[in-house]
Amino acid sequence: MVIPLLGLKNNEVAAIPCFASPRIDSAAASMTTQTDTSNVQTIPPNPGGAEVVRYFGCWLDINQPQAQFPIQPSPVDGPYASGRRSIQELIRNEHQCLVSEIAFTPAPAQNGSTPSVSDKLAQRNLAIVESANPGLVFSRRIPQTFEIRPSTSRLEHDELMIDWGNVPAGSLATLYLPGIDADDIMLLAARKYRSHRLVRIDGHMVKFDTGGITYLPIPFTDGNFPGLLTVDLPEGIAKGEVFTIVVRQVTGERQTVAMTHRMESYRPGWRHIVGSFQLTIPVREKGDILPGQERLLSNLRWIERVIPAGNRWSSVFGKYVAQIADRVDALGGDSSKVAPSASGEWREAYKICRLLALAAGLLIAMFLVVAGTLSGGLRAIIDMPVLLLLIGVVCFWIRNCRPRTCQLIRTLIAGAGIATIILAVLATLRVSAPHLVNALVASYVITAVAAVVGWIKGCFK
Repeated sequence: MVIPLLGLKNNEVAAIPCFASPRIDSAAASMTTQTDTSNVQTIPPNPGGAEVVRYFGCWLDINQPQAQFPIQPSPVDGPYASGRRSIQELIRNEHQCLVSEIAFTPAPAQNGSTPSVSDKLAQRNLAIVESANPGLVFSRRIPQTFEIRPSTSRLEHDELMIDWGNVPAGSLATLYLPGIDADDIMLLAARKYRSHRLVRIDGHMVKFDTGGITYLPIPFTDGNFPGLLTVDLPEGIAKGEVFTIVVRQVTGERQTVAMTHRMESYRPGWRHIVGSFQLTIPVREKGDILPGQERLLSNLRWIERVIPAGNRWSSVFGKYVAQIADRVDALGGDSSKVAPSASGEWREAYKICRLLALAAGLLIAMFLVVAGTLSGGLRAIIDMPVLLLLIGVVCFWIRNCRPRTCQLIRTLIAGAGIATIILAVLATLRVSAPHLVNALVASYVITAVAAVVGWIKGCFK
């Protein structure tokens, strides 16, 4: 029996196999020990020549909370002693690509084959992102993350071919590719095309009008690169309309085509599609869209918290989450109250996050008050546990709730402000404490500095 293993790109998980049988404990066993007996079947021929049907399947456990694989697996096939994440935490989009393989022993799929060139592989890439009717600008902003791997043949540059289908006139699109220089894209476009609609926005982003077909050249480079395609639909769209966009990666790389009955030779100069996805945009009323977008934002924020800052997906996913948050606000929700949650139960998660913020503020106040009113051994006995508890609460809060900078600043102001008031009252009552004045000054300075920083960052609007 052949067992599929993790697919890796740039030393990161890019494809995850699913089975009908329960997954092995990847913390204790190698993935090569996985079994899938339900999908091992012998298909005997029918003596009369009739068609024989057998069903195969698997459990798509992409929303289960159990830790399974590290972002960068080592060793490649396990076991993995640390850093395991749930499958949900390894996903980088609301919709995922599904690939199935026909494992036919006399003619197996060739190494390196893709669904575009092998009849053993089938792939489905369909994303559905709803737009409001007619809605504010951000409610009509349609984001979609994707990943591109430029060919390494150096024969001819790859291109993204975007078929805008029935997208209405007046729509605008942006493409963010942090791993590719926008200047290189613009230079290639000027060389390859007599005219084009691409406009540089910054070092890694271009924008363009929609309509017809848009071609965007991809510079030669090694590796897989995440990107974010964003489409802004115009005013005037109506409930019930459905728009379809198809994005294809076209390459000039020569490749063998694997067929069941023959192996075709290389075709010099033959350009073909190596990957594609379809983005479907149904137009609905904002009240129907909002609950799903709030759950999505909650899930995405849960995933975002585990992506390392230097990871290649970090900036793309951050922009993606920010755009979903803007959609929630434009649809009538409040994205600041949507807390990270693996299950999408963001209201319960928000309550917990509020309690953690409150606890952090009170512990800050307690630490400063104890520092100003007690001395000697008693001060150390109380203040040290309070400090350790404060650090633990803040770390847990940041890790699980992903509070924004302004939330952290406001919590610091609240805690230090409470301490300032308490210490000021004690000083007015002439309470005798050797460190009272110093602690009062420190808490006041902390409150003032945090308030100034918060004002500069716009935290009090």
